[in-house]
Amino acid sequence: MSCLRCFVLLFVCVLLHGPANGGEILEYRLPGEQCGFIIEHGDQYHVAAKEENGHYFDGDCIVSFRSKNANEKMFLRILRLDVDYSTLCQEDGLYIYDGTSSTDSLKNANGYGICGDSLSLPNYYKSSGNEIAVRFKADNHSNTGIGFDLVITPYHEVQTQDECDGFKCLSDNKCMTIDARCNGFTQCADGSDEPSGLACSRAFNINVSSSVLLIFAVLCTTVIMTFD
Repeated sequence: MSCLRCFVLLFVCVLLHGPANGGEILEYRLPGEQCGFIIEHGDQYHVAAKEENGHYFDGDCIVSFRSKNANEKMFLRILRLDVDYSTLCQEDGLYIYDGTSSTDSLKNANGYGICGDSLSLPNYYKSSGNEIAVRFKADNHSNTGIGFDLVITPYHEVQTQDECDGFKCLSDNKCMTIDARCNGFTQCADGSDEPSGLACSRAFNINVSSSVLLIFAVLCTTVIMTFD
């Protein structure tokens, strides 16, 4: 029984200690079947233009995102922009709203859509509440770009890392899911969730080691319980 206790203890320790870096991020393409809906069941979202053969689709689609906690806010960062340019982005454009519909306040600093192939800094937006909406309108019928990529992450504000039950961005007080760290998407304004390759490689190696150890503990515990 002493061996069994050791393996059970090992199993519990791995579960409690093993980091959860690089967790699942929910994917959405615009236009898509989520158009017109409010999505509120995730901790991080990757939203991009639906494209084929290097060109995005025409359409007018708005999708809203709401955090599960009413005390949280939403952080949106545009990672890539390649939307055909037109005057005031009247034909094709990306719109960010501080709410769940196109009647809510527009977060775009220029007062109209975002288009072109260069990002104006800062390329991120914060909601005033726990909701934010993304609208992509394309109707020039001769699309040459691939659209856009952005990430949305619910967060709440803390003063120290100890107050954060996930990952705290270094240069501000945003506390977001631990899964935002080292997942390939920059979700902090300062990029601290995606440090240099070595730091993320170490986190990945620890994760793999913990997973291997967990599998080993489960197998050994099963064998010992079978023959005990």
